[in-house]
Amino acid sequence: MKNPKNIAVLIFAGGQSLNTCGAAAVFAAANDVLEQTVYSVHILSPRGGAVGTMSPIQILSDPVSSIAPDTFDTVVLSSGGTDQVREAFELDDVRQWVTQAASQCRRIASTSFPCTLALARLGLLDGRRITTHWAVAPTLAQRCPEASVNPDVLYVEDGAIWTGAGVASAIDMSLAMVSRDLGSYVGNQIAKRFVLTGQRRGDSAQVSAALAVQEKLDPDFSGLITWMRAHLPEPLDVATLASQAAMSVRHFQREFRARTGDSPARFLERLRLEHGYALLSAGLPLKSIATQCGYSNAQQFAKAFARRFGTTPSQVRATSAEA
Repeated sequence: MKNPKNIAVLIFAGGQSLNTCGAAAVFAAANDVLEQTVYSVHILSPRGGAVGTMSPIQILSDPVSSIAPDTFDTVVLSSGGTDQVREAFELDDVRQWVTQAASQCRRIASTSFPCTLALARLGLLDGRRITTHWAVAPTLAQRCPEASVNPDVLYVEDGAIWTGAGVASAIDMSLAMVSRDLGSYVGNQIAKRFVLTGQRRGDSAQVSAALAVQEKLDPDFSGLITWMRAHLPEPLDVATLASQAAMSVRHFQREFRARTGDSPARFLERLRLEHGYALLSAGLPLKSIATQCGYSNAQQFAKAFARRFGTTPSQVRATSAEA
């Protein structure tokens, strides 16, 4: 390719190496899939040189001053420690470089909480829909009231601004960008090379909602939910669940709602549909997935799936299927 797109992956000290390496590897892998240089990937940092990460890994980088920001198609602020990112953005040249890049490049992204917070402090996220890691989403929402923070998704695209939940989601977000540029076939070939089950949509949940509830329960009810997961294909009515919990039906219904915030039937549906969502990327027939999740037919499963996730099984599968 005569004019490959320049990709900047900007790293700061003290961050997750996977955020940086994962994003860079995805763009570089596109070159291998197409057997031509469609992306030219540059690892940058405020001052260049070897940048230390949370793990015993140092990543070599060039200083941001070495390449003008208006030469980049995409800029990804990958990762860094909270203090280190804040200190970097106190430097005039770094702040000006990122601000100029945001105004001139096609898209700018953040894959970590400290970098997203830095973009917010520059006023770049005002009125935007954004996300970050679920554990720090309340903090981001408090510090960035001008934006709408969704803590439940892997990544969010709002115009030219992309934000991600961090760590492995940096790969998901970069795959989405490559698929947008070059088609889903290329994205899926990269996913296969990385031994991923498929491309995860941006609106995929960071954490299973049912699992999050289970972690807060006492051992008796947590064990019941584990048993429910193992018997999803079976007709699990309230009487069966109450018997498994060694309670009367009425007492069980009261206790279950009090401890989980949901009725047994609705919670069971969440377990079944989350399991179904995970199975869609495995390439199984929809009828088989419906059976494994405890639905009598594919139509019943699809209707419940759309009600829960706001999309259809076929649309989710299309993201993982080869073009």
